[in-house]
Amino acid sequence: MVAVPQVAVNVTFIKKMTNVNTYRFESNVSEEIASNYYTEKRYVRMVEIFFLRKYKKLYQYQILCTKFDFSDQDTAIGFLLKKISYLFDELDVYADEENNIVKINNIFSLRLRWQELKVKLGETNKGDAVENYFRSISSVLDNEENLIAFLQSYNMFGLYFNGQLGQYLDDGKRIRVIAEEKMEYLNKENLSPEKTKIKMKVSEDKNENYIEGTSIYEKGVLKENFVLSRENKCEIKYSLLWVG
Repeated sequence: MVAVPQVAVNVTFIKKMTNVNTYRFESNVSEEIASNYYTEKRYVRMVEIFFLRKYKKLYQYQILCTKFDFSDQDTAIGFLLKKISYLFDELDVYADEENNIVKINNIFSLRLRWQELKVKLGETNKGDAVENYFRSISSVLDNEENLIAFLQSYNMFGLYFNGQLGQYLDDGKRIRVIAEEKMEYLNKENLSPEKTKIKMKVSEDKNENYIEGTSIYEKGVLKENFVLSRENKCEIKYSLLWVG
């Protein structure tokens, strides 16, 4: 793991002194339960991403989720999912020059918050499914590499921390890896002198499962990112939109 000095963060001070971009993250899940019968779920987060400083070849970011809107938040499972999502509403991370997260600076506070939240949620949520879910969260938090992989998934912040900076913007041919997914660079298109579009895709398999994505940068700032994932009878549309 990367050894870097810890820096205390004051959110009010950050907003006055640093660069900040606000994004709308959205996931739309469509799953075929029976022939021609689908369930639809939508998850929306408003996220502020602050660039704090550069330390050697690393970049420090503060991530604040300011709003959550889940379509199933009135159900028991949806309510539980939303409560757990608040665990990750404030993150302090280091990313490398390609914009991959390499270190979680506030991992210890996350672990403490989870212990408190787990006890509180356990008072009103019972059953094997809940216990298994709690164990999976604990397993992620117990290992920094697992936590980084989780945070860079498309369900979390993988649409922003996507490893594209530098290599892809310069027509590089590296393969972007998220967990088991290998997003292959397809092409770069200059929409204007200041705007660039990047297209990516995972090779389609015999079951017609695939993942494809399109990112748009303007003056080096990520403005839009869209990823479509199809697997078995489930289709997920992940999107990121710069809003200010």
